Amino acid sequence: MNRHRTGLVLALVLTVLASVAVRPPQPAADLVQPVYRGEVLPRSTSGPAAERPPSTQESPKLPPRGLPPAAADPFAPVSWYAPPPEPPAAPPPPPSAPALPFTYLGRLEEDGQTLVFLAGSQRHYAVRPGDVLESQWRLEQAQGPRLVFRYLPLDQTRTLEFTP
Repeated sequence: MNRHRTGLVLALVLTVLASVAVRPPQPAADLVQPVYRGEVLPRSTSGPAAERPPSTQESPKLPPRGLPPAAADPFAPVSWYAPPPEPPAAPPPPPSAPALPFTYLGRLEEDGQTLVFLAGSQRHYAVRPGDVLESQWRLEQAQGPRLVFRYLPLDQTRTLEFTP
C-alpha cells in the first residue's frame, strides 16, 4: 500500500509541475481585445485582471453610445404628445382710407355753384366739387347734408354728413 501511495504522490507532483511548466497557448491577442462599455480594456500580463471590468474609479459611467439619455432607462416616462400645428397667419386686411381729416364749417350757394368751407388740421379750405385737398382728397359731391370725398391713393370714398 505504501507503494501505491508513493505512486499517487508522484503522479500529483508531476501534474502540478506539468501545469506550471507548460502554459496553454496564448490566444491571438493581436486580433481580439476585451471590450467593456465601448472602451477597450488595457492589456495585462495577468489573466484574471484583464478579464475584470474597470472599476468606477478608473472610468466614469457613461450611457451607451448612440442612445439618448432617456433611452438608457427603459422605464423613464415618454410623452408622444405632439402639439398641433399652428394655424396659418390670417392675411392682413386690405388697406383702407383713413378717417376724414376735415370738419364742415358751412356752404355758400351762388350762381348754381356750391362753395364748401372746411377746417383741416392746420388750415381752412374753401372748395368746390372736383377740387383736391392736401393732394390726397378730392371733393366729389356736395349735395344736401352730405359731402362725398375720394381718397386718391386707394381710390376709396368717404362721406362727411352734417346737420344744416
